[in-house]
Amino acid sequence: MDATRPIFIPVILGTARMGRMSLHAARLVTREVGKRAGVETELIDITQLPLPTNDAGEAIIGPTRWSLCLPNTTMGTPVC
Repeated sequence: MDATRPIFIPVILGTARMGRMSLHAARLVTREVGKRAGVETELIDITQLPLPTNDAGEAIIGPTRWSLCLPNTTMGTPVC
């Protein structure tokens, strides 16, 4: 590895919730890390990525969601 090559430290903001407060902290961390010599950084905000957000992740759960259910022998219904 080249000793003059800067280290890259991404700051990943991994929530897209409405009213999130973590954006302020992520910007602060990005700014402070960027001040260090030999370090490059970038704020990666998942709200800026082309990800589907209209189904709350239900599409990726799929049918295996219920495969973790345990049979309830006393009531006859699965416990999930």
